[in-house]
Amino acid sequence: MFRTAGIRCLVLSTETNAVVSKRCQKLGLECIQGSKDKLAAFELLCRELHLDVNSTWYVGNDINDLGAMKVAGRAICPSDAHPSIRAISHTVLSVPGGGGVARAIAEDILGLTL
Repeated sequence: MFRTAGIRCLVLSTETNAVVSKRCQKLGLECIQGSKDKLAAFELLCRELHLDVNSTWYVGNDINDLGAMKVAGRAICPSDAHPSIRAISHTVLSVPGGGGVARAIAEDILGLTL
């Protein structure tokens, strides 16, 4: 849905996980893993892509996402995110992590459908 709408997405993870790699490969998503500083990685990526961070959306759920979420144009989190993440998010979704977060963003926020 995002690709059809012309929205670029990627996964940014502090861990290196073969399951995440396979899932991203299957979905055709860019994936950056092993990033110890998500804010620095996010800002670097925005510079490399010539994106204003204010025009980006960042979806996170834990305290290692806090810095990037504070600078992103829109911070979004699942319902079961860490309290500090829920507190700074522009949108707290009605679904938990693993419960259809991407679909909720696509359908509920963007009004996209298959």
